[in-house]
Amino acid sequence: MNPPEALELPAARRGQQGPSATVDTGTATGGGAQPATGPQWSPSLGMVSITVTSSKSVPKGAMGVASVRGVGLFSTEAHIASFCVTPASYPLQFWFHVDAEGIPRPSPFTTPAVSVTLAFTPENGRTPTATQAVADPRPAYAGPGAPLVTNFGETLWTGSSGGGILGVAAAMADPDTGTTVRYDDQIGCRLEPCA
Repeated sequence: MNPPEALELPAARRGQQGPSATVDTGTATGGGAQPATGPQWSPSLGMVSITVTSSKSVPKGAMGVASVRGVGLFSTEAHIASFCVTPASYPLQFWFHVDAEGIPRPSPFTTPAVSVTLAFTPENGRTPTATQAVADPRPAYAGPGAPLVTNFGETLWTGSSGGGILGVAAAMADPDTGTTVRYDDQIGCRLEPCA
């Protein structure tokens, strides 16, 4: 999925530190009030979004993104690799955004409920051997462009004695707009042998 024209991907995708979402308004805004001619917050701009990435992605920097504008799957870009360690660990980071840097969401608002379910199926396996489900009914808002702060953190880990497929189901339900964003993926996980 290509990002919306006015909306950039989180900073981590652009090679910068931190998972903030930004919008290029073409004008300098010192934070705070939005210029009358610049973009205004709207869920239709894709600002209510889920980003999925991994510190062990191959290639590095790959991510998946879901918003009302569509879904781009992590699995079409990359896999997760654990090198020379048993049991293997396969981390995923989840960032839930409700606005963008430079385009804050109008207050007051209710933060969306978020959830993630992971189901790891080993190679040649038929049923998941490890399932993890987490949810936060009201994560904390950390400011424009920053991901919501969930009670389960940003990173979830799955461990296994080998490779397999990591099923991912993430959701964010925004009660104020009636918008629900879902991210569903099947991500390849590989245990790379020692050299």
